[in-house]
Amino acid sequence: MGPFEVQAGDRLLEIRAPKHRILLAAMLLQVGRPLLVEYLADAIWGKAQPDHPRRAVQLYVTRLRQIFGDPEAGGTIRTSVGGYQLDVRPDQVDVWRFREHLDRAARMAEERDLDAEAAVLADALAMWRGEPLAGLPSELLQREVVPRLREQWLRAMDRRFEVELHRDRHENLIGELFTLTAQYPLRESFWVQLMTALHRSGRRSDALNAFHTARRHLATELGVDPGPELQRLYAAALVGGPRTKGLSPNAQPVPRQLPADLPSFVGRAAELSLTEVDDRQGMAATWDSLGYAHRRLGDHRQAVTCHRHAVRLFRDLGDRYKEAECLAHLGDAYQAEADTDAARTAWQTALSIFVELGHPDAEELRRKLARPDA
Repeated sequence: MGPFEVQAGDRLLEIRAPKHRILLAAMLLQVGRPLLVEYLADAIWGKAQPDHPRRAVQLYVTRLRQIFGDPEAGGTIRTSVGGYQLDVRPDQVDVWRFREHLDRAARMAEERDLDAEAAVLADALAMWRGEPLAGLPSELLQREVVPRLREQWLRAMDRRFEVELHRDRHENLIGELFTLTAQYPLRESFWVQLMTALHRSGRRSDALNAFHTARRHLATELGVDPGPELQRLYAAALVGGPRTKGLSPNAQPVPRQLPADLPSFVGRAAELSLTEVDDRQGMAATWDSLGYAHRRLGDHRQAVTCHRHAVRLFRDLGDRYKEAECLAHLGDAYQAEADTDAARTAWQTALSIFVELGHPDAEELRRKLARPDA
């Protein structure tokens, strides 16, 4: 995994001819399996086949046999029906050792041994030295093998980050995740992990900026909105939700996910005094009314705060219609504050509840979401 190299004992074998290197790489990737001459010729030359490709492959195999005649090389090339087979132990090939490590990590995950899984994944990823099969000018291998190897690496990285977040190692991951989100901006799982690590590290504004960057990439490249997990993290970061422990190893969407509660509220003593009643239903309605009043007066930030309180209270009361209604008001307040992304998130959550309830207010929310400024 990286520039193609062959090591015998403590030294590197000199295989300078590019076509010899391609032939050997093709056989190493299929250890213990016979490969047809036609496949090997396609790997070496692609569409630019020589006049006698079978004879040319035979000459290259002869040269490799001379190299592997060194006992330290630890392998032999056998002739099979219609082709050749390289006999080396799978544990002598990094690709196969990497896959074995991933299998071990999967077993550790089944046993819920996160510490052991993290150690095995770290060992597996330590084998990577850069772009797989770098320096091999084979169209076939670059087209069919390299993307598969790269995806295996990305999935291993993804799982490692998930495990480390679950082990509360978030601060150590931020630099790597910034790099990977820049390299793979359409891979939402990395954005989820970056936002989680930033939010848990107290970097709320950076977490929100990460969401906006991800949203821009997804909209520009794919024409889609961020997925539900990114939306959930964004809503939690907006309201300063709790910095919960790492992602679950098998995280599932949380039904009826609403913005987290506010950790504190400062100021507006006079307005707060109006909510000091025993009736929680009345308290929620008072907060919603205060939010409406603040919005009419142009104090949009205070309106957002009041509507958030109303959402929290109606959520606790289990009144789903009122939850959705307050979320719709919260979206209006966000839009008045010129926070289009937050408005859209609140409206989408409200819409999902209204649709489930079969309420006619769903149509009004759909119209709001369809507007260009939403």
